Amino acid sequence: MDFNYFSNIFFYKKVIFVLFRIFHCFQNCLQSLVMKQIVNKALFGLVAVLAIFPIFLSFNASAEALSLKFEQLSVKEGLSQSYVYGIAEDDDGFIWIATQDGLNRYDGESFVHYRHDVSNVNSLPDNFIREVFIDKNNVLWIGTNNGLSRYNKALDNFDNYFHIKNDNNSLKDNLIWDIYQDNHGVMWISTQESLHKFITKTNNFHRIHISGFENKLKEIKTIYQDKKDNYWVGTYDDGIYMLNSTMSYGVSLESKNKWNLVINAKSLFDLKYIDNNYWLATDNGVYVIPVTFQNAGI
Repeated sequence: MDFNYFSNIFFYKKVIFVLFRIFHCFQNCLQSLVMKQIVNKALFGLVAVLAIFPIFLSFNASAEALSLKFEQLSVKEGLSQSYVYGIAEDDDGFIWIATQDGLNRYDGESFVHYRHDVSNVNSLPDNFIREVFIDKNNVLWIGTNNGLSRYNKALDNFDNYFHIKNDNNSLKDNLIWDIYQDNHGVMWISTQESLHKFITKTNNFHRIHISGFENKLKEIKTIYQDKKDNYWVGTYDDGIYMLNSTMSYGVSLESKNKWNLVINAKSLFDLKYIDNNYWLATDNGVYVIPVTFQNAGI
């Protein structure tokens, strides 16, 4: 029971007291015994209603508390494996769940499992699912321990992308860390060794190279494009960086910069824009940064 409940009780007690005084004064002004009896009955009824109203408040608060229900979905309920790494919902209402042993599609009642099948090139490339992402076209992307997949809804199978030796237009490696779509619909894929821009027309990848950052853009856990079109890039344990809109220049947010914004953290696990603030989940707590800190691009 919260503070508001007790405040409401105190308020209603004061109301009862004031109304009682008003009726009492009004009663003293009446000459007719019949009218006095009518007023007395009205006063009694009103006081009774107001007296029991806090009980209804208490009952309502208790009912709301009792109505809270948490449901666990585990292997017992049909989940393929209990270590869950990501969850995404598509426009059809399906919940896609990434686990260490397969991709799960949940419709609210039952699960459908997707796993690697060595005899099917359009199955998932690996059973260890690290990331699931729904893009703006309602297409599901899946990051695994051994390649990237794009779901074909019509065929209920997957197009797969891998590192190809001596092909710089392929992924640099197959261990997928993050999948992100920016403000302009561009898809970005981070892997163990690099950050990639997906070229839709050719189904190829452009590996990002920034002078001075050759060994920094690895194991990127979080990619986020802000209101100024700059990119926040957070690694698993090697710092947080801000890159310009063309991905040609960047600065570390651990060192001095033109915004005087210094983040004392090595890891960025998530970033959300809430109420004109950027909320950063790091290995050193939560940083809340107002959008006004940034008056210009990099």
